[in-house]
Amino acid sequence: MSRGKPPGAPQNDLFGGAVTPARRDETPVELPMREVASPTDKAWFLAPVGTSSKRSGWVARSMVTRGEGDRAQFFTMPRWLAIERGWL
Repeated sequence: MSRGKPPGAPQNDLFGGAVTPARRDETPVELPMREVASPTDKAWFLAPVGTSSKRSGWVARSMVTRGEGDRAQFFTMPRWLAIERGWL
């Protein structure tokens, strides 16, 4: 006999109200970044320019756009992703 709600049932808060997930801020931000390690065909391993490698992290190429030419050090990504990685 299982307890709790069946899989896929809506989650409720402590008082029985429905929990709505926080919306992610999709606003694009452009950050100067450097490649810490060789990229793969699916992701870059980046760190903000002027910081230690401790703040580095992987980001999916599908979520990030790299600048071209003299702006190749700038990467554009959703604000929520930059915040999640600790880059903002």
